[in-house]
Amino acid sequence: MHFTNNNPESYTSVIIVKSALFWLMGLLACLTILTHVAQVSGITFKVYAYTALFLMLVMPLLVWIFFHEQYKKVTRYDPKTLLFLVIICLGGAFLASFFNSGATKISTDLFYYVPNAVYHLQNPDSPMDFAIHFIETGSEPFTSYFVATSVPFEYTQAVIAYFLNIDYLSAYFLFSPALLGCLIPIALYYLICQFVDPKLAVVGALFTVAIVLLLGETSRTPGTWSFPNIYSGKVFFISIGIPLFAAATVNSFRTASPSDWALTFAATTAMVGATSSTMAILPPLAVVLVVACAAVSGGEYKTFIKNLFLYSCSLSYLIVYTLVAFFNLHSDVGTNSPISEDFPVTFLGHAGFFFEKSGPATALVLIVSTVLALLMTSGKVRKFTLVWVVATIVLFLNPIVAPLLIKYLTTPNIYWRLFYIYPLPLLLGLTGAKLFEYAGRFSKPVQLGFISVTFFILFISHFVPFTTSVLYLRTEFAWPRYKMPPASQRVALAVIAVTPPGPMLAPLPLGGIVAMLSAKYPQMRVFNEAEKVWFGERGLRTEIDNRICASEFVNGDKPDCFPEFQALLGYTNLRSVVIAKSAILDSKVSSALNENGFTNRREIDDLLLVYWK
Repeated sequence: MHFTNNNPESYTSVIIVKSALFWLMGLLACLTILTHVAQVSGITFKVYAYTALFLMLVMPLLVWIFFHEQYKKVTRYDPKTLLFLVIICLGGAFLASFFNSGATKISTDLFYYVPNAVYHLQNPDSPMDFAIHFIETGSEPFTSYFVATSVPFEYTQAVIAYFLNIDYLSAYFLFSPALLGCLIPIALYYLICQFVDPKLAVVGALFTVAIVLLLGETSRTPGTWSFPNIYSGKVFFISIGIPLFAAATVNSFRTASPSDWALTFAATTAMVGATSSTMAILPPLAVVLVVACAAVSGGEYKTFIKNLFLYSCSLSYLIVYTLVAFFNLHSDVGTNSPISEDFPVTFLGHAGFFFEKSGPATALVLIVSTVLALLMTSGKVRKFTLVWVVATIVLFLNPIVAPLLIKYLTTPNIYWRLFYIYPLPLLLGLTGAKLFEYAGRFSKPVQLGFISVTFFILFISHFVPFTTSVLYLRTEFAWPRYKMPPASQRVALAVIAVTPPGPMLAPLPLGGIVAMLSAKYPQMRVFNEAEKVWFGERGLRTEIDNRICASEFVNGDKPDCFPEFQALLGYTNLRSVVIAKSAILDSKVSSALNENGFTNRREIDDLLLVYWK
């Protein structure tokens, strides 16, 4: 199953990229397995961290074992392609570092993903487990295996923070985005070079990045789910994991070599550690890719079936993890779950996440790139791409199957991510590569002019009045910092500086930000959905409703929630209360605080006060 005249792995650039991807994905895969073993066995975070360091040191040996023979078989040296790829990667690191996504707000998902990793980093002698350490329960902590909690992706960054002796959010928001930003163009290049020569593939990767940056019309379109939010595990999975998995799958059926099997296993397992949504997204993508590979197998069915068996084995950790997760699934995470209550249950509802508000840029690019890529390619490349497109639409992306998939496979909060198994990055890459190839038929001045005009148009598209660029709609471009409002960060640090450790009642989003910065303040509430699931499983739905109401009261939003606030002040373990000044104008509020022992008080800023026992 070959798509190009020359074997891609006969090029220096391809082998270097492949081994680099294997090094990182292999490391993340090992740390994913190590994290799960540590959580099951209860080893301390310190032991876990030093074991992770050992794995980091031995990973180059594994790279040598799998790839030293392939380096000997390189027959085409392409230093210019490699240099151009390095420049693009550095550009990716720059973009990821300087995008301040959500500068005026913070993603509330982080209130669940980050705090457990922070807890273990700040308590390195504590045993690793599945307990939720950032919500005060008054009894045994809640347990979550993969819903609304830190996963190996977050714990890996805790290891980085541990050995660099930096705080967790510096690793999460500053260190990791630069590294992961490099990987976006690398993963795109590795996918595209399976179908065209590497010289064309690197241009295709650059073209793809340039187009994707213009697709920021909603919070879920490809532009938003790339460089601006690459610090998140689920964005890492979408923007890097899916292209890499697709490329590794193609290679698995093309060569079935040990290195390709290992890369597929490493990529799959690493994505399991990045986000639990892998369980719902990768199997459909694998099905589509297998169908496409079968379509171009050329009748070599015995070889195809053998490769299919080996390929299935490379998905073994994903399969085992999915089965374990299924049998330990929370009883309330389905269609009617609080986690899914704000999501549609129809195909058009989820399609609207991509094709609404600022403009139809994503829909337009999807249609045009599909048509151009299919027109400009031929032979097996066209057939593979066409089958991938058709199989995706017929099997997963249509109004007939969507309700069934939402109910039985993805749940309403995940289905929209299935749109990312549509091969848009590949279609864009092939379009860019073929346009460059077409320009090469003309003289050098004409070729240079064509390329210059193309990228000039892409550049000015960020600045026209009707732009959907991520530079304006979803992000701001500024010096690297934590991806949260600076004022909120300052207030949270001020609260931590004066408040004694212990359970805290705070308004949104302050409580979640405090939990991200320090493990000393278990919160009465960080957000809504996950708490409703956890408290509901214990028959305590009324309690979390009261906590949410009390939290809204201390924010000055719901004065009618004073009874819930007053009742919560009597909670035995509650140590501190952060409250808006506007909420204590009524003397009965101050009296309630004093009567319950909250006699110490400090002004935080012009809007907030903190009381503690």
